[in-house]
Amino acid sequence: MLDKEDAADPADVALIGSRSEVLDRLDGVRAAGASEFLAWVFGDEGEQVETVSCLQEYVRR
Repeated sequence: MLDKEDAADPADVALIGSRSEVLDRLDGVRAAGASEFLAWVFGDEGEQVETVSCLQEYVRR
């Protein structure tokens, strides 16, 4: 994906933001034709729990 998006590093394609911003960006990834998505969860324990919850919400849509 980095080559395809002409990104210098992973931060250039990271989905970082509020819950609603991340969900909106995931919608954009899907609308662009992506059929698979790999998430790398990072942050402190609370942030990781929130991220996993956000991703679970997204796949239940």
